[in-house]
Amino acid sequence: MTPVRALPLTNNGSYNGIYLKPDQQKATTEVAFYTGDEQIVSTLGLRLIAGRVFTAADVRHVGFRSSEEPVAVIVSKAVADKLYPHGDALGKVIYLNIGAAPTTIIGIVGRLQTPHVGGADGDVPAYNSLIEPLRRDYHTTQYAVRAKPGREQAAMRAARMALFAADPLRAIDEEDGIRTFSEIRARAYAGDVAWPP
Repeated sequence: MTPVRALPLTNNGSYNGIYLKPDQQKATTEVAFYTGDEQIVSTLGLRLIAGRVFTAADVRHVGFRSSEEPVAVIVSKAVADKLYPHGDALGKVIYLNIGAAPTTIIGIVGRLQTPHVGGADGDVPAYNSLIEPLRRDYHTTQYAVRAKPGREQAAMRAARMALFAADPLRAIDEEDGIRTFSEIRARAYAGDVAWPP
């Protein structure tokens, strides 16, 4: 389980530019921002192809209005290749905002699709993603839970009980609150049809 700000295909996420220099005026590329703790790579079933995953020491606990930059990030291979086309992105420094503190790429995952199908309004390539080691500690925190095949329904019931045990006043939307990734994927691609039939 990991706290997250967004999940692939949910049509709910944030995007921003990535810069190679602190004073650079135009972003080198745009990315979808994900957040999570040391469990995010395994929880989302991502394949680490270079570097390392986050450790508990990397993860910052922040409140609603915190805006400090992370010291380290994990990027998708698509982002690594765009930033450093010669394959040497691991260990390199990037900037998440103009004039921001430097952030080091400590890991690269094979693929991580953006929250929006096809990217944000078509402006962000579908696999341009970045993960910050961040846990947002406030009432709208979302969680991703990985369950063994055949145990999804039991995991969803246990998650609901755990969330209400932690906060009995928590509101969980019946339609969108707790869903399997199969349900998320089906909803995201529901409008896709082959033509001609």
